[in-house]
Amino acid sequence: MQRIKVIVKPRSRLNRCQPTLEKGVYLVRVTPPAREGKANKALIEVVSRCFHLSPSKVLLTKGATKRVKEITLLD
Repeated sequence: MQRIKVIVKPRSRLNRCQPTLEKGVYLVRVTPPAREGKANKALIEVVSRCFHLSPSKVLLTKGATKRVKEITLLD
């Protein structure tokens, strides 16, 4: 089990996950707006592709309504 911090940028042009200069923090850009959980669903999809996991192994543990979130990756 691994925990990472994620900074989400909704309404971006592309879905993309990239590491930042700070260890364990990722910048994730998603195309859907931050309404009705659409950006969170896209976030889970992008993070699962970035770490080569199934979406069921990616859990949003903190910050469901914030831009800075904590994600738990299950092994």
